Amino acid sequence: MKPSDNSTEALKNIVVRPLVRGDLAQILRLHETRDDIDEGGAEKRTRLLEWLAFRNPFGGQDETTYYVAEEKGTILAYHGRMPVRFVINGTISPGYFVHDLYVDPAARKRGLGVAITFLIARAIEEQSDTFFCLYGMTPLNRMMQTRRGYTEMVADSYLRRISIRNELMRFLPSPVLAGLGDLVRRAGLSAFDVLLQFRTAGGRVTLTMPDRFDEAVDRLAEALRPVLGICSLRTSAHLNWRYVDRPFPRERIIAAWRDGVMTGYAVVGLSPYKKDTPVGLILDLIADPADTPTIIKLIQSSVRQLASMGAAAVRCIMSDPRFAAVLRQCLFTREAVGQTMMLGNLHKSDQRAVIEEVRRWHMTRGESDSFLLSP
Repeated sequence: MKPSDNSTEALKNIVVRPLVRGDLAQILRLHETRDDIDEGGAEKRTRLLEWLAFRNPFGGQDETTYYVAEEKGTILAYHGRMPVRFVINGTISPGYFVHDLYVDPAARKRGLGVAITFLIARAIEEQSDTFFCLYGMTPLNRMMQTRRGYTEMVADSYLRRISIRNELMRFLPSPVLAGLGDLVRRAGLSAFDVLLQFRTAGGRVTLTMPDRFDEAVDRLAEALRPVLGICSLRTSAHLNWRYVDRPFPRERIIAAWRDGVMTGYAVVGLSPYKKDTPVGLILDLIADPADTPTIIKLIQSSVRQLASMGAAAVRCIMSDPRFAAVLRQCLFTREAVGQTMMLGNLHKSDQRAVIEEVRRWHMTRGESDSFLLSP
């Protein structure tokens, strides 16, 4: 798919430049044209975009975090480029997550949607001195990014059902029987969880639910650098920015300890897209891959916490096969559809062969900041 001759001519009046704070009024105007947000959603999304664009602790001085396409003083589109620090083979390397693309419907009606998208994509490629990741995309965006030569990877998605009451209702003659059957199943799962903890010596691991991340997380991040798969560097500053201090926080933290030392943590929350039948999400699951007791404790505690929040099922995106094996031990099953991530600018990385292999990543749903912008 290439821009048409007419759209190419129209692009002569369009300038791509960095977003500045003075643009936020126009960003709000753009958000008011979106059909995927409810009443009051435009202001909420603009506050979240401001947080992403101007508060990222990994953002350098004057580093561009969003690009806008402007025509004669009017912003027609924007696209985010979030700075991040990746850990690759134990070494900290700069990179970006590219997400949050939106083009004004009026510009799309003029046939400029694809052309503007390519224009911003080219600016991001040229002005980024390292590789970048794209996480969470529409089918159209994936098609366009494939045309630009980006590499596609898919991380597996795992699901554990907490309640099957609705499913039982289809086969059993009364809600009472369905509820009873679901209760018996839950009791069996709880007994299995206790047995699994006993078999893996999980009793030495204790859990807390802190309000925020502190220096214990920084020490853990440093200890895990040589052994955890490729992922963003999870410092306390970045995690608090991502989960705690952001506008409209909604996630909960579960921390694991052994002999007073943090051995891992999970971040959980309910999916904003499944409000009728709530689905719980394990957004982050961090520990030494060899520390099975800690991982089991965190997974089981995550399931219990999400069940108490009303979730009927729990999902976890996980590319690391070492963690995936433990998820399966905890009765999670792999789903048919996984999470797509695409890689661009790989020619600017000297570790391309490593980065392109999805099994070398510790990719979770919380790996990118894109979920912050969900309703």
